[in-house]
Amino acid sequence: MIPGVTTFISSLHADYNKIGNGRKDTRTIAAYLAANTTETGRAAQLAVNNQLGGRTDWFLPSSGELNLLYQQRNLLGIITSDFVWSSSQSHSDRAWSHYFSDTNIRGDLPRDRLSRVFLIRAF
Repeated sequence: MIPGVTTFISSLHADYNKIGNGRKDTRTIAAYLAANTTETGRAAQLAVNNQLGGRTDWFLPSSGELNLLYQQRNLLGIITSDFVWSSSQSHSDRAWSHYFSDTNIRGDLPRDRLSRVFLIRAF
């Protein structure tokens, strides 16, 4: 487990749909990886180092923020039927994701699974 990252093991937990933890969690994950591993190129690291559009405040959405993206996917023009990672964790080797299809499946997956990520910014 990465200390300080939003963690819950059940979809019944209050943080499952919480908005506002993505930025903090992404920075915490990136800092943890830098201090405790030799890993590079992980989603959180790519997010905090991204300068797309001259902006430096990109992050991975929390489980709740990712759910909002899913709910607004048609308006936003998001076309994918893949799993998308959130910054929320469930276990030491699992994180929460959302399946962007018409079935609206959310769950925790092994962290080593290849899945899409969306970088977002607060506004």
